[in-house]
Order: sequence, then C-alpha cells, then structure tokens
Amino acid sequence: MHFYLDCIPCLLKGAIATVKLATEDHELQEKTMRRVLEKMARFEVQNSPPYFTALLQEIIEKECACFDPYKEVKQRFNRGMLELYPYLEKVVNESANPFEQAIRYAASANIIDFGIFSDITIEQAQKTLEKCVNMPLCGNTAAELKQDIEHAQKILYLADNSGEIVLDKLLLTRMPREKVTYVVKGHPAINDALMEDAQEVGIKDLVRVIDNGTTLPLPGTVLEHCSPAFRQEFTAADLIIAKGQGNFETLDELPDKKMYFIFKAKCNVVTSYLGCSPGDIILKKFFPA
Repeated sequence: MHFYLDCIPCLLKGAIATVKLATEDHELQEKTMRRVLEKMARFEVQNSPPYFTALLQEIIEKECACFDPYKEVKQRFNRGMLELYPYLEKVVNESANPFEQAIRYAASANIIDFGIFSDITIEQAQKTLEKCVNMPLCGNTAAELKQDIEHAQKILYLADNSGEIVLDKLLLTRMPREKVTYVVKGHPAINDALMEDAQEVGIKDLVRVIDNGTTLPLPGTVLEHCSPAFRQEFTAADLIIAKGQGNFETLDELPDKKMYFIFKAKCNVVTSYLGCSPGDIILKKFFPA
C-alpha cells in the first residue's frame, strides 16, 4: 500500500509522541523534530507509510540516543492484558464459536497501536474489547481461515503490538501449534512486540518464536529490510497470518503468498482502500490467483 497525503498528519503526530517519550529536553525535542520535518519534505511517495515511519523513528532514536522509547509502555500493556486474559479466555470458551471469537478479540486488541493512538489507556483498550465482542468480521469468515489453516503445512504468524500479542494467545491455542512460527520484530518499532515481549506474555511456551531480523524501527514487514534467515522462513511458509495495519500496508501487494490479515481498521486511508468503516475488525484473505 502506497503513501497518501492523508498519511502526513498521522506520521507527524506519531513522531511528536515518540520524541516526547525519548527525551524531556525541550531543545533536543525541537532539534529532533526539525530533522523529522526535513526528512518528511524529501519523502518518495512510492514507499509504504510504515517505511516512512521507520525513517522518522530512526532519526528520533539517533538524535535522542534512545533505543526503545516505548519500552515501559509495552511492559505496562503486556501486564494489563495478561490481567484480562483469564476473563477473555472464559468468554471465548463459552462462546458459540470459540475460534471466531478468538479472531474477534485478536483483531480488536489491535487498537493498542501507539503509532496512531498515542494516548490510549488500558481501560480504553478493555472497553474496545467489550464493544467488539459481538461485532462481525469484515472481509472473510472464520470458517475460511480455519480450513486454510488445516490445509497448510507451515504457517507464519506475524505479530504486531505489545499488549495485543496477549490476545494472539487465544487464537494460537486454537491452531495446530506444531505448524506455527510466531514472528516478532528484530528492532524496536513504536510499541511493536519484540522477543522479550513474547517471552513475557508466554507465547514462547506455546509455539516457536523468531524475529524478522530487521535493523530498522519499522512497524510492518518489508522483506528487503528483513534478515536472509527470515526471508527463507517467509518463502517456505504456505500460509501467512499477519496482524496489524502495518503488516497490511507493507504486504498487501505481494502477488504470490497466501495471506490473511487480521486487524482493526483505524484510519481513513485503510478504510477507503478496503471499503470498510473505521472501527471495523478485519479478517481479509489475499490469495494469489
């Protein structure tokens, strides 16, 4: 998915939020934001929004000497969602279709996206999960995903945000886990999950976990910026399950991979592209012809 003019205010808002987390020095904040604005003026619009986010986050990381500005945020949301997990698991187990309900919660938890909602709280995330408990899936059905999972031999599950990954467990426990490799980021990227987050929330106890080997603060999956080892894993997989808007924006145009995207639609650019509404929970199948 390419860059649109409507992406500019979102990128700028995210950069400001990150700078404020990275340093309390007002002069350094101003200097860094000037560098950010200079970079934005030279963007080549054929790239994806997450790639531009990476370029801006890289400037902030270097100027402010802050490798992981969202570290405390990620830990707080991991803990907060873990506290909710027993109740949510009970809801899933008691629902008429536990697999579909697990997808619904995994998609709804994608609201924990500091690249778009820089001031979201755990309480607001909880309310979103409550509101989405009976929402329909937009795009494809849980039955379609279940069938394709059954037919797949090797599945890559691309993670998105910390906190959100706790809800991925609800879906992972209802999949043939011996087939699944769970993928976190190789470098801090806003509040995206790293290996330490997968360890903290217990995903490493469920399935094999790897990182994508990127050295950029990139909140998506751009294969040319991932490690050769990850690219081999990606090529070998016959089904990709990709969480989050960032993964959708960077992978939606690959012509030769079977993919399902699971996320919550959070901006007008994406909703216009998909023909859905803001707040919809998406299960979208992209298969080669």
